[in-house]
Amino acid sequence: MEALPDPPRPTHHDPIAIALAEDLGPGDLTSRFFVGNQHGKARIFAREPAVAAGVETAAEVFQRVDPSLAVKIVRPSGARLVKGNTVLEISGRIRSILTAERVALNFVQRLSGVATLTRRFVEAVRSYFRQPRIGGVLAFIMLYRFGESMLTTMSPSFLLAKEKDGGMQLSTGDVGLYSGTVGVLALVAGGVLGGWWISRVGLRRSLWPMALAMHVPNVLYAWAAFTHPGKLAIAGVIGVEQLGYGFGFSAYMVVLMRVSQGRGFSTSLYAVSTGLMALSALAAGYVSGDLVEWLGFDWFFVVICVSAIPSLATLLFLPKDLEVRADA
Repeated sequence: MEALPDPPRPTHHDPIAIALAEDLGPGDLTSRFFVGNQHGKARIFAREPAVAAGVETAAEVFQRVDPSLAVKIVRPSGARLVKGNTVLEISGRIRSILTAERVALNFVQRLSGVATLTRRFVEAVRSYFRQPRIGGVLAFIMLYRFGESMLTTMSPSFLLAKEKDGGMQLSTGDVGLYSGTVGVLALVAGGVLGGWWISRVGLRRSLWPMALAMHVPNVLYAWAAFTHPGKLAIAGVIGVEQLGYGFGFSAYMVVLMRVSQGRGFSTSLYAVSTGLMALSALAAGYVSGDLVEWLGFDWFFVVICVSAIPSLATLLFLPKDLEVRADA
């Protein structure tokens, strides 16, 4: 009985040799002792729709095990496959084909699975950016809380800054109490109230009231910057602003969830939406410090109030079907 060549010795940079060494060890004893030198044919085919990958690697596996095998690539890596499509045809000694088939299949199955999933994700992302009114969606994501992000960035500095510099000259303890306790409680209450309100009246009817609730309280910061009221008033400003922010932010997050649905990979597409949200917050934080230095806190908060106009305008350009979207 003619012996097969020894399995290739693995190297650190040769995954085929490593895989063969792990699979065969001292050799394919079953095929060696129970399969003769008969010749035959085999094929690797798709059992379900997929994107082919690792086909050339699988062909190389057969060649490494037995260079006399005839290997034909029918559909190369990257090809779209339907059920039953052949990707690889092999002919030659059956013993050699059986020796190599498991490692070859491992490469094709694993890599094709990754390629198929990647293709689905790419198509989902592509459909996200091709959805109706995508310009309005992106404008909404980037602008809806732009002013609020500027306020959030600079409000601690405003509260701590000396009065001669336009600030409220509060102590660190006061800021911790007002922002870290009053503000957080109001924020949580606003978020809970916002979720309840959307569940009661629906997203479409909630958007405008909730957007106004998020932006109108910013006027209180402008009032405080011009008038410098007492501590109790400042605590009220922070509480009302955070209550409105939590209430309005609920609508923002629900819109992000809805525009990410209906295409598969909703969680990943939601991550795309929140990534754009983070980019908007980053841009707002980047310009806010320069604006304060240029305008002072009082007029800075006026600019934030004015920024509500483009933020609210984006609501006019959102898709009309946000209420009924669901995953496909």
